[in-house]
Amino acid sequence: MDSRDYAILILTAQIPFITQISRQPHEALRQRIVINYSMKGLTKDEVKEYIICSLKNSGCSEPLFTDSAYELIFSSTNGFLRPINKLARMCLISGANQKLRSIDSEIVYQAQTEINITA
Repeated sequence: MDSRDYAILILTAQIPFITQISRQPHEALRQRIVINYSMKGLTKDEVKEYIICSLKNSGCSEPLFTDSAYELIFSSTNGFLRPINKLARMCLISGANQKLRSIDSEIVYQAQTEINITA
């Protein structure tokens, strides 16, 4: 009965799912998983490039974030895009509210507090 593949299923999930299916009650499912891949976050330089590129795509050509801000964003998000976007967006909102011309690590700390991200 198990000699044919009647369906191919592609699952995408977060880390807790992998932990869950590794448990004994799900052994039959785990045995049928052929490929398992975990995505890694961006590097520190890639985070900087990503934010700069995103700002350029939004029409901003001048540098808004300081190097210390990029480093703190990287260390706070482990290079994962969703939290990078969330934190950078909050930094921009905070900076605009304070009428700042650049975003430094202090603004990143404030934004972290607002959205409950810790380094």
